[in-house]
Amino acid sequence: MVSRRRFPGGRAGLISFMLMAALPLPGIARLDAAGNDGMRLNRVAQADRPTRGSFSIAQRPGPATESSLAEDEEAVVRGLQQEDVLVDAGVTRLTADDERALEAFAENGRPKLKILVLAEEPAGGRASFTLNLHRYLSLGETALVVVTPEGVSAHSEALSREEMQRLTDDAAPEFALSWRQGIEHLGNGIRAEVRARSVRARAALLAFVLAVALLLSWRALQRRRELERVLAEARDRAAELAQAIHEAETDARLSQDPRVKEYYAQASQRFVETNAALESATTLADARRALALAQETARLLERARESGAPPDAASNSSSFSPSDNGQK
Repeated sequence: MVSRRRFPGGRAGLISFMLMAALPLPGIARLDAAGNDGMRLNRVAQADRPTRGSFSIAQRPGPATESSLAEDEEAVVRGLQQEDVLVDAGVTRLTADDERALEAFAENGRPKLKILVLAEEPAGGRASFTLNLHRYLSLGETALVVVTPEGVSAHSEALSREEMQRLTDDAAPEFALSWRQGIEHLGNGIRAEVRARSVRARAALLAFVLAVALLLSWRALQRRRELERVLAEARDRAAELAQAIHEAETDARLSQDPRVKEYYAQASQRFVETNAALESATTLADARRALALAQETARLLERARESGAPPDAASNSSSFSPSDNGQK
């Protein structure tokens, strides 16, 4: 429901809006009077920054019998807390139909809009007024649009100062034709920009997720290929070892050297462990362990053969230390 407000009894009590810091403000599309027949739009002017101290809306002297909303900050705060559109009683550029249309426009869409239309410029400047009121009401991404005969200001945490400046610039010609058209054009621009930013953010997030998924898939494929390669090598070694174990069994049984028997026994045990590891291997670590056991089995069989070789052949072997040869 749209409210038009008149307030008897002069100015209402002041509410001090404490600013945490002086931040950049959104752009101002300034409208200057061009005679009694209408208004013309000048170049968008730069907004003043808010002061660091407290500020008050109700600083402008008014008639003894009534005051504008620009002078009654309590009414502004209370009205915008309850409604989406608040129109000053002195405003003549909006009809009752315009106000009803703006109410529906403010409610239907994301982000939501809060629209304040004042009959005169607030003390301290429209830009500071808009920013401080937005902060005080904790509107967040909800856009606050403040319109006066002098121009329009808007603020939303969803958009930067530069983006809001551009949007108010774009809406300036529409305000020259109709305040309702200007407000709707600005509101649509804000909503479109917020949606575009949301789409860009989702697209960036999706691209990141896809990139991570592709990287993980590539790494999983590489590990899978490595697993298959190591398992194949280990199985080939195990097949070769099966024949070598069979041949070494006869040599160990006939040999009188206890070292041959010991090496053969160790090789046989490692061969059993190799086969068990191959049967249960499901990871790359398992496959590498099976391959290492197969390699250890081969080394033990080689030592068994070298230990059973004639002394001259053993002395020429690089696999034994001097202490292994020439024992008496």
